Amino acid sequence: AAVPWVWIMPAYAAPQVLEAGAAGTVPNPMQEEVGEHVQLVGYSYAAETLVPGDEFDITLYWQSDAPLAEDYSVFVHLVDELGIVQAQSDSYPAQGSRQTSEWQPGTVIVDQHRLHLPQTMPGPSRLRVEAGMYRYGDGKRLSTAQGDSIALGSVDTAALTSPAGIPNPMRTVFGDKIELTGYSLD
Repeated sequence: AAVPWVWIMPAYAAPQVLEAGAAGTVPNPMQEEVGEHVQLVGYSYAAETLVPGDEFDITLYWQSDAPLAEDYSVFVHLVDELGIVQAQSDSYPAQGSRQTSEWQPGTVIVDQHRLHLPQTMPGPSRLRVEAGMYRYGDGKRLSTAQGDSIALGSVDTAALTSPAGIPNPMRTVFGDKIELTGYSLD
């Protein structure tokens, strides 16, 4: 009998917003223009060392200075040194419950994302955290002062190790005679 109130209702609760003028209370304040009327006014994430298979949580704080006619999607990418996206999140803001066409100018939208690092990701590495917006229909990204995304720092990853201490564990057999059980990168 408690299921609707204990688990279901909290899952569909309206996402948090901060009223106009509250942009000064967001963590890591910034004023990065995205497109013509959207600003990324802050972000937060725990800057700890991750290992393959971990989850990375980030919160973005968006604001518009005028009504928006279109609904834009948000992307968050973790990109390695070679420019390869190792983990990503794509959704409408606030898990789809705060479409940009419904934003009130001046209100700060709190937008949470969870990225899952793949188990097969090599380590150690440093991943660049990038965010931005795009039109879902054609995939065209909105421009920023940095290009088409905003760099939000970086996060380090360590190599996954087996119980025997072998980094980047795997099991690949070559010709039934040799088995590759792991590797390290310098």
